[in-house]
Amino acid sequence: MAEIGEGRKFEKIALDYMKQNNLSEAESNFIKALTHMKQSGDEEGQAYVLGNLGNLCFQSRRLDKAEDYYGKALTYMEKVNDPRGIESSLGNLGSVFFYKGNLDKAEATYKKALKFLEEANDTEGQSIYNENLGNVYLKKEELAKAEDYFNRAKTLLDSEKNKDQIKQVVDKLDALQKHPKHVEGKEGKLLKEIDSLIKGGEKRGTLSKYQELEEIYYQGGNIGKAADTISKSIELFEELGDKNSAGICMGNLAGLLLQLGYSGQPEQFDKAEEYCKRALDIIGAGKDKRRQSYLLGSLGNINLHKKDLDKAWENYNQSLGFMAELGDVLGEARGYSNLGNVRLLQENYDDARVQFENSLELMEQLEDRPGIAQQCESLGDIYLKQGNLQNAEIFLSRVIALYEAMQDTKGLQQAQDKLVYLMGKPEYINRRQKELLLELKKPELEKDDESRLVVLNELGNLYFMAGNIDQAALKMRETADLQEKLKDEVGLSSTLDSLGSILKEKNDLEGAEECFGRAMEFKEQQGDTEGVVEIYRNRVTVLLMLGKLDIAEKIIKNSLRANKKSGNEIGLMNDYRNMGNLSMQKTDWANADKFYKNSLEINNKTNNRYEISEDHRNRGNLYLQKEDW
Repeated sequence: MAEIGEGRKFEKIALDYMKQNNLSEAESNFIKALTHMKQSGDEEGQAYVLGNLGNLCFQSRRLDKAEDYYGKALTYMEKVNDPRGIESSLGNLGSVFFYKGNLDKAEATYKKALKFLEEANDTEGQSIYNENLGNVYLKKEELAKAEDYFNRAKTLLDSEKNKDQIKQVVDKLDALQKHPKHVEGKEGKLLKEIDSLIKGGEKRGTLSKYQELEEIYYQGGNIGKAADTISKSIELFEELGDKNSAGICMGNLAGLLLQLGYSGQPEQFDKAEEYCKRALDIIGAGKDKRRQSYLLGSLGNINLHKKDLDKAWENYNQSLGFMAELGDVLGEARGYSNLGNVRLLQENYDDARVQFENSLELMEQLEDRPGIAQQCESLGDIYLKQGNLQNAEIFLSRVIALYEAMQDTKGLQQAQDKLVYLMGKPEYINRRQKELLLELKKPELEKDDESRLVVLNELGNLYFMAGNIDQAALKMRETADLQEKLKDEVGLSSTLDSLGSILKEKNDLEGAEECFGRAMEFKEQQGDTEGVVEIYRNRVTVLLMLGKLDIAEKIIKNSLRANKKSGNEIGLMNDYRNMGNLSMQKTDWANADKFYKNSLEINNKTNNRYEISEDHRNRGNLYLQKEDW
């Protein structure tokens, strides 16, 4: 019993390390737990520990080792007759086989796991395995089976509880529709049917098949073919005397031609304009105000692209009128946004702001987060152009919060770049510095370390951005002292890293080395592998400048091990270069050349020409110093 307790004790320690993301310590303790469990005959414990070791190896893409651990876990799960454990082990093995490209084994293993969840009536779990099987068949290019399994996965999910998972599966189904093999198969079949219908003079039947074909091309992203197909539909509708349907198709064709124009075929804009006007002539005679509004919006887009801003304004304004009449609040909001874009190009910033504010008000009524973010960003841009940095900051900060909530990484990066640009302006830095210095003088801040820390941290960064390196270093030292007092080790490691970079810039290499060394210790304690690797690089650069080669070599070797384990090729490239530079200082020419070649090999794989040229430059310098080579 004592041995069982010892094994479980190490397992608990390992699980705690996993929570801290200290994976190397977790793995070490799981192995210790396994040793004790083997000695005590704790088969259930071994099953779960082996599964966790498999997970750690799978995360670091040590797939052979993961397969071995998962296989052993499965054996023990079967021994102790744990159905849930058997299913989980099978699922894990299936994922290993999938990533290793052994698709037949992945398929068979996932199907075995799926049976367990069907017996347990676990619909959510079944959905995951159906999706996994869809992925397998997609890789095999068995698209009908892939579509079937993705549809099963979607059907098994609760539309309210599992919105994110459903979206993920729907995205895969949409991507499958665009797969060249999928499009090709359906296209061939439809073209034969269309040919037969044309020969039989069945115009209505032909039109129906043209619409199917257009949809396939559109879903597959082949806009050119979709446009050609809809042109044929227009001809047939005109032959049948169905002017209204021909007009609707003309409007749709204008939209497709507009897309082609934006994608790099500028000659399509004139055609889009022609079809838009023809569609408006036909539809304008009827009472379809919604379609008229869309067509006027498209015409506005065309004129905006052609920089005919007065016409664009007129088109957008007419479109907005129809939307307001129809009570289409979203259409109205977009209309105001379009008008704002026209005024922005006309550099009429005050009126542009009014239009975007109108749009924002409606988007807020609708609680349309993407629309709110877009209008806030436009308002931020206007205030930035007008030099009203305070308002620009308010709106851009709101945009960032919205994009973070929506997990829109592209939009977030764009908004953050604008905010960084704003914060780099001297007028912003000067204003904010004054505000923070006044804040520091408040008596209540002397007693509130947390609030004081926030102010000092921002002030240090502002001094750095303003190029006042001495003040930046001073404030960062104060920040570090306060973080140490508050035992904020995560913040302290980040501050020490920044302070090290500043001291390196000031040529205080000993001070920089000390900061990087302390930051490195904290990062290692926190199990922050990515952060440690970055500090390794900074510290090694300083150590090489100081000529402390033995310490530098030790750190580079640690970095090499970490980067090899995580598969970080960019980190490995930097390590090899540093080893090359270190070997150069030791006049160990052969090793210098070997390490520079290792770096070159990595960059050749990715065809990174800039880095390749850097490797050649390093080797060129080596040969210049070793002239007898």
